[in-house]
Amino acid sequence: RRYRASVARAATPRAAEPGAPAAARGTGWAAALGFVAAASGVVLAMYLAHELIERFVFPVGPDGPVYTWWTRYADALGLDVARGRPGIPAATLVLGTALGTEPAQTVMLLGPLLATAAGLAAAALVETALGPDRVRAFIAAVLTGAFAAYLAGGWLANMGQAALFLGGVAALAAAPVSWRGVWAGSALLAAAGITHPLFHLVGLAVLAGAVLASLPAAVRDHRAGGRLADSVAARVGLGALGGTAAAGLGLLAVAGAPAIP
Repeated sequence: RRYRASVARAATPRAAEPGAPAAARGTGWAAALGFVAAASGVVLAMYLAHELIERFVFPVGPDGPVYTWWTRYADALGLDVARGRPGIPAATLVLGTALGTEPAQTVMLLGPLLATAAGLAAAALVETALGPDRVRAFIAAVLTGAFAAYLAGGWLANMGQAALFLGGVAALAAAPVSWRGVWAGSALLAAAGITHPLFHLVGLAVLAGAVLASLPAAVRDHRAGGRLADSVAARVGLGALGGTAAAGLGLLAVAGAPAIP
């Protein structure tokens, strides 16, 4: 009963105070967009300043030529041929179409963009899990984006999976107060699994540890009258299982296609 009451209080929006300006919500969105722009600008500058100044347009890292070839092949024959890791070729094709760039140039840009996405996902995670603190979130975004340099330099499927996984965990951190966190986290984990299935298993191990650690609290709340479906363990576990199942179905859908040579 106590658990349900706390969840209800957290999930219920607070009424605006008398005399509060009508633009308060708009100001909040403006602040959030400003934070995203500032954090993204810092991380992208770390990665792209040299490339833009020196006009270097080729991928950096060992797998740049591989992803360039995969993208060209998938563009010619369809994403079915990228049956093992269709996420990065799909993202490269979409980004290249939006920017009007060739696959080699798009692959060069994708690593920094994914590192930036990972940094923003880390900021969302600390905000959701620890509470609002813009300075702490900004530090998390910059440090995570910077420390992702090894993966962003060429291991794009790993980088994409890491960014999506962090986003999924950030959404699941809000699961105790809203089912929307479960659905959003499940969708992001599904995309992470499609992007790099093997690396996704490491992420599942992390989530399994979180579920096991929260089981005693779920049992205590259930004995006190709370519902197991409202517990952190149940909702995080459901999100992880749902995302993994969706990723498995997506990979099975292209399992019969010929592989990229």
